Amino acid sequence: MDFSPPFEICTDLLDTVDLTVNACIETSSNSVTPSHIEETSVDEERALLSTSDVDETELQTRVSSASQNSRRLSVSSAIRRKTSQMLDVVRGTRDESGSANVPEQLADLVALYEASSTAKAMRAEFDDVYRMHGFPDEVPSNGTVDASGERTDMHEMRDVAAETNMLRGRQRASWGTQFRILSGRAFKNLYRDPALLTAHYASSVALALICGLFFHNVSNDIAGFQNRLGIFFFTLALFGFSCLSSLGLFANERILFMRERANGYYSTFTYFASKVLFDILPLRLVPPLVYGGIVYGLVGLVPTVPAFWKFMLTLVLFNLTTASVILLLSISFESTSVGSLVGTLIMLFNLLFTGLLVNRETVTPALQWLHTISFFHAAFEALAVNELRYLQLKEIKYGVELDVPAATILSIFGLRAQSFWWPNISLLAIFFVTLTTGSYFMLHFFVKEKR
Repeated sequence: MDFSPPFEICTDLLDTVDLTVNACIETSSNSVTPSHIEETSVDEERALLSTSDVDETELQTRVSSASQNSRRLSVSSAIRRKTSQMLDVVRGTRDESGSANVPEQLADLVALYEASSTAKAMRAEFDDVYRMHGFPDEVPSNGTVDASGERTDMHEMRDVAAETNMLRGRQRASWGTQFRILSGRAFKNLYRDPALLTAHYASSVALALICGLFFHNVSNDIAGFQNRLGIFFFTLALFGFSCLSSLGLFANERILFMRERANGYYSTFTYFASKVLFDILPLRLVPPLVYGGIVYGLVGLVPTVPAFWKFMLTLVLFNLTTASVILLLSISFESTSVGSLVGTLIMLFNLLFTGLLVNRETVTPALQWLHTISFFHAAFEALAVNELRYLQLKEIKYGVELDVPAATILSIFGLRAQSFWWPNISLLAIFFVTLTTGSYFMLHFFVKEKR
């Protein structure tokens, strides 16, 4: 649809106003009425009473030029009058008494536009839309003006109402757009400060080499059994306490998140998902894979492909579970110091019930559930079972050769030889999902801006 005629009319209207103003200025310069001078003098006297001495001198000089003041008043009056006339013509509400004051050029332009095909097409389209929405034909599109000057009988169509709602506030971006922008920001924050990422990767490689040096090619005897349990315990302690470095990831953005979410920039889910995928996973998924790939061959663990991937799966699930615990603490506590203290206590508590320091069978039956809820115990038992279930230990002491199945010694340590997939691996997965979900609900319902 071509909208060029209305814009041309607006240009002609402005030209008409300029011509009228110039004509009024020329006319007012030749004729000065006493009433104008009197009104101007009164206004200037009032201004003199409320200004300083410096302004007094300037105002008195202006009062002496009565022709200029009269000229300005005439111009402003003419502008107001002509503007009112133009609005009346455009709205179609001008009465017959005011029609004589409209300039002939303006009236001709309005008449030409009303008779044009563009105006007729627009009017027909408006009529069709009104009939489609069930509005009466006699009601104007912009309503009517009552005696008090208020506009009534306004009927907004659906598209107009929707556009009005959009203009009242920002249209919220889709979840895909929110996730893409937030993920990009999280990734940029990660590579702009690569010290944390580099420290995790470098420490994984260095400690894997150190463990390979001390536990190189473990033997199939009692000492080798002890060394295997020792490296498993050290590995879990390493990744468990290294996860405490994630306490500051959310704490640094807590205030920013509360303000942006309160302003409707994004939802809690998209922020949480981008935070988990691009802040936590690079730090908790890659390091155990690097560490396990190096240490497994150097130490000389069971040389089978299924055993290797079970070892890697246990490390990854344990690291993700520990990271979800730290994420929950970082969301729950505003103070990083308090969160660090609580996180350290949780790690030490779980480390106590790993299965190496305290024998499960010696614990009071009413408290044996503490081993069950310990994610350290689930990971340690899974690693030990994966490595030692089918291992045959041979020990020669004092000329006597002892041939002992490793599963028997596992049972003496209180470890269940048939508990890899259930309950250990299943418990790690349950812990990770439960703690991650709890972190999301904590972020959504309890982290809010207080005003």
